[in-house]
Amino acid sequence: MSATPSYQPTTADVTLTTLAAVLNGARAKCPEYTSRLDKAAGLLASGRVRGGETGRVWHVTSETDASKVYIVTVQGGPWRCNCPDFQRREDWCKHGLAVALLKRCQEREAPPPPPAPIPFPVLDQIDADAPIPFTLTPKARALLNTRA
Repeated sequence: MSATPSYQPTTADVTLTTLAAVLNGARAKCPEYTSRLDKAAGLLASGRVRGGETGRVWHVTSETDASKVYIVTVQGGPWRCNCPDFQRREDWCKHGLAVALLKRCQEREAPPPPPAPIPFPVLDQIDADAPIPFTLTPKARALLNTRA
């Protein structure tokens, strides 16, 4: 019995505006991959990229044959893919670049982290009868002296 992979749709979270911005940045940084980046963006925009359960394996549906699904494995260097292009070149293919674009878009659109909690002193460590240290400002002293 073979287990059917569980897919997590991911492209719904990415706006085309963000994809365009990330794509332009990638083109500027790696002009030698411009053609593959454009094809990768098409794969991403058409909803062909799906994340596996672990986040380290991604499934990209072929743009020419919907029955073919390529598997991209996230690792250091060019991410591995089982497509013929990657097998021949051992370099970034459009499937790996589609996953990379998606991850960069998700990073860009992620909400900011919540603020760090403000540490409060533990109540057992507070002496309720201890005086509270404070210093009066010259203006406060002047106001007190006029009321006396």
